[in-house]
Amino acid sequence: MVEINGVTIDFDLTDADNWTKINKAVEKMEEFDKSDQYDESDIAACITHGCQGYELFFDEVFGEGTSDKIFHGKKSLKAHKDAFISITDMAREQMTEAVDFSEVRKRYSADRTQRNDFAKKNSRHHNRNHK
Repeated sequence: MVEINGVTIDFDLTDADNWTKINKAVEKMEEFDKSDQYDESDIAACITHGCQGYELFFDEVFGEGTSDKIFHGKKSLKAHKDAFISITDMAREQMTEAVDFSEVRKRYSADRTQRNDFAKKNSRHHNRNHK
């Protein structure tokens, strides 16, 4: 579960499929930013463009219409950016936990390998001195 601007969304950042969604959404945001034409001298157009990029991300990752629930139709670039940062912070935290899990798994695997080696050396089938 994640909470964004007071909206709780059923989303697991430890699910690999969700990371695929995030990666694809970021790619779409980048494509949108490159392809959309707007008047850069118009501040309102710049803010709207920025908000639309963030909304694209949230709708791609969490489902169509999610950005409306989160932002209530408002075009506050700060609110959009802050919501995006909160998700990236949560994702970074989950990545740290995944690395920690990977370290635990490596330790377990190493311990298991050592135990298996010990068991092999001390089993009847591998101990030539045993009769």
